[in-house]
Amino acid sequence: MASGSPAPGTLVVVTETFPFNRVTEFVDVELPFLRDRFPAVVVAPLHRAAADPPRAVPSGVTLDLGLSRQVRRSHPSAWRYVGLPELRAGRWGMVDSARWMMRHVRAASIHRAVSDWCAARQRPAMAYTYWLGPATAAIAHAWPGTTVVSRAHGFDVYGSRHRPPAIPFQGAAISGADLVMTASDAGREHLRAQFPEATIVTRRLGIPDLGGICPGSTDDVLRAVSVSSLDPNKRVTLIAEALVTIARSGRSVDWLHLGDGPELGPIKTILERAAGLPITATFPGWIPHSEVTETLRRGPFDVMVLLSASEGAPVSLMEAQCVGIPCVATDVGGVGEVLTATCDVLLPVEFTDLHVADAILAAADSDSGLRSRRRSRWAGRYDANRQYRDLADELASLAAGASGDS
Repeated sequence: MASGSPAPGTLVVVTETFPFNRVTEFVDVELPFLRDRFPAVVVAPLHRAAADPPRAVPSGVTLDLGLSRQVRRSHPSAWRYVGLPELRAGRWGMVDSARWMMRHVRAASIHRAVSDWCAARQRPAMAYTYWLGPATAAIAHAWPGTTVVSRAHGFDVYGSRHRPPAIPFQGAAISGADLVMTASDAGREHLRAQFPEATIVTRRLGIPDLGGICPGSTDDVLRAVSVSSLDPNKRVTLIAEALVTIARSGRSVDWLHLGDGPELGPIKTILERAAGLPITATFPGWIPHSEVTETLRRGPFDVMVLLSASEGAPVSLMEAQCVGIPCVATDVGGVGEVLTATCDVLLPVEFTDLHVADAILAAADSDSGLRSRRRSRWAGRYDANRQYRDLADELASLAAGASGDS
């Protein structure tokens, strides 16, 4: 059924979990712009969390759950992959080789499921995968003649974020796609160095206007905020150590962290050892994204801190810029494109607690007039209305051009 003429003007958007996810994705903001430029838009999530009810999709957008059902049914044998080139070459030890094989098995399962799903459907004018991976590669192979575009963020760009440091189907996805759109210039250059023949461009993500500038504190308390999952890559334990260092100097600290994950226990241990120091910390866990943005807008906050070992283009920093909150962050991935050293503090990936503490104090005590400059930077680079309108126009033009050539 997938052969023949494409469904006129149809855009298929393959997501990871949207709309069955509690964590925000940029795609929900982008969809209305795509709907306005394509006659038909279909959203097909790869995975569906049974416990999470779907979020509403914009009117005029169709939800196809057939792909997630196909993924659940697909279970290729691991033994097919014992001869993978990476394993034959002996690049890794036994543990990492086992990790790589199982990761490849999961990716191959998705590749086969997407291939089967595509075979049962009329090919669209354009397919748009929101993450670069096996789904991208499968669609490019199963729907020849369809224009295939994909976003690429961080986890799907940098092999170093994985152990072992490799990403299944990355080469096939990039070579099969007509256009790969990275969220940052850093990601673009990283992929271009490996795949010089591919068409790889930067197309920044965007966030809606949060509605004004967040106030800072009016007393001597340093109010810090961080927004991320509590996982080893985010290194929130290092934020805790730095804030404890500040408290040891006698300055009162009030820290709010939004997000949850496996590192909460070690963070609480650090804070328990600081009992008696003037530091309070609040961990409400996961809260709806609308509450996150309202919290950031309302404040007061003196600084946002993000000390990740690796990043794409962090939405939390975009939101901080939108409301003018001073930021301290490691200069990794696309962080240095979201922030600027003239307004915020960029750190090397390796540092001491004292180094971070000094950076936090410098940012928190920076000129209040810089808050409006940060907001202006957001408007110029990450305003969703501009970014997604322009991208929707570009994709519609690309699909129309390909249709005219066929």
